Amino acid sequence: MHRNGPRPCLREIARPLVGAGVLAEAFRSKVPAVVVHEDPRIHQLWSGVMESELGESQFPWEQTLQQVARNHQPRNMNLGDMLRFVRSSFSQIARKVLFAPVDGRMRVFPALRSESAERCVPSDELLWLAWEVMSELLTAALPSGAPAPRFAVSMDLLKYPAGSKDLDEILELLADSGAEWTRLGRQLDAYKYSLSLAFDHPVIPLRDWLALASLVPTFRRACDRLDAVLKRAFDDEPAPGWTIIGAPHIDDARVLTALVGDRDIVRTEVRTGGQWVELPITVSSVAVFPGVRLRNFADCRPTLHRVLMREDVSTRERPNVSLTFGIVDERHAMQLCPEYQCSA
Repeated sequence: MHRNGPRPCLREIARPLVGAGVLAEAFRSKVPAVVVHEDPRIHQLWSGVMESELGESQFPWEQTLQQVARNHQPRNMNLGDMLRFVRSSFSQIARKVLFAPVDGRMRVFPALRSESAERCVPSDELLWLAWEVMSELLTAALPSGAPAPRFAVSMDLLKYPAGSKDLDEILELLADSGAEWTRLGRQLDAYKYSLSLAFDHPVIPLRDWLALASLVPTFRRACDRLDAVLKRAFDDEPAPGWTIIGAPHIDDARVLTALVGDRDIVRTEVRTGGQWVELPITVSSVAVFPGVRLRNFADCRPTLHRVLMREDVSTRERPNVSLTFGIVDERHAMQLCPEYQCSA
């Protein structure tokens, strides 16, 4: 079942009621996400990042491929500019940074370069505002009275294609950018991420094995039949007219995730009570849910979520962009970014 109307599994809270331990209590009660509204700072952050602080040419989706490559961090999918396109798994152009106060000033990691402007990240004033919001949300996500860990804030800008046709064209372009083994590798990745959640195992890489087995036609047909049965049994299939472009996952790099966005053909769903429930994502409210690392500080489970795109529809009315902030504990931030380690 896929719910699109009332969302009884989620919780909505006005910002004045978001005090210490409030989110922690919700997450402990197995609420997968809390939507915080009546906070004018959320729209201020969105408009500051998307409309006034940066010119369009500063977004990675408005830049040349060479400019994107200049701010790419090799073998690091958590920071920098990147193209992440694998069918059924990743479908966005992204810019990802960490920021934290260092010696009284807000510093951004990694240091991004721009040819046409002084900066390609928001102003210090806007980053301090984001720090304030995320600090409050962290206090609310920890048990009342618990000390907050040392942390950095992550900021991800994710731009999705304007339609399924655009997505298919990008995937074909990237598949043809290498030789035969590149295309084969992308084919295996796509099959792996398309499989039912029932194949997930904490130790045995069942998805990888089944992807390799799919190269043999007889095994592929058997895998497809078993996968279809499991998807029906576990309610893994998306609603009619929708396709999965972001595979189900939990945020293993974050303590807490806070999601804002302006999308019309893209939606985010969370898994709760054996079903998928759509998150209400807007530019004036923030959807907050726990990542893996919140378990180090509070009694809760990380929220499983996925991203879907409406099929056979193209749009230019909405930007189809997500702005995601996250709490990253200092120890993990050091692992993600050597520059951060040197300054902490």
